[in-house]
Amino acid sequence: MRTLLITAVFLLAAGCGRHEGSELVTWSTPETGSTPERQAPEVPIIPVRPLNHEQRKNLNSTLPPRVREILEKADKLEVLGLTSDEKVGINWYPDAEVDLMPGARRTELLNSFYFDASAGPNPSACFLPRHALKATYKDKTVEIIICFQCHLFTVRGDLGDYDGGVYMEGAASHHFFEEILQEIRSQIVH
Repeated sequence: MRTLLITAVFLLAAGCGRHEGSELVTWSTPETGSTPERQAPEVPIIPVRPLNHEQRKNLNSTLPPRVREILEKADKLEVLGLTSDEKVGINWYPDAEVDLMPGARRTELLNSFYFDASAGPNPSACFLPRHALKATYKDKTVEIIICFQCHLFTVRGDLGDYDGGVYMEGAASHHFFEEILQEIRSQIVH
């Protein structure tokens, strides 16, 4: 059993490390009596560009039109995240939530994420999500959980499960997620 656990941890670490340009979770050297802190990776901003044929095909397979319809038409779109990187882990337990009402900000976030999601599949083995979108429309709910560090996202909900990758050289939507979530983080006293 111990050998199996060690092998699984090794494979997980190897999967995270095989992508050029991706950053692993880094640990600072703890002082005596303190605990290590995780540092979020820097995610370069890439511009949103019109999608070519291959990108549209990737987007439709990883984030199908019916999923995007729920995101776009939802009365309530939630941006979910974490209040600190100390809460990052393989399991997803968001503790920050911001309602994003219909309007320009929502459209800009969704369009930039659609561009990111047009990257296609990503075989990475790690998944340390910090961001998500959750929406309900006509009694159908979808949740998209995103790990910009590992360049992956997963969709789960009433329309089925899907997954895909985001661009390894950066993201068009990461900074929007961070700006939206910063509003709630600034209200929390650590």
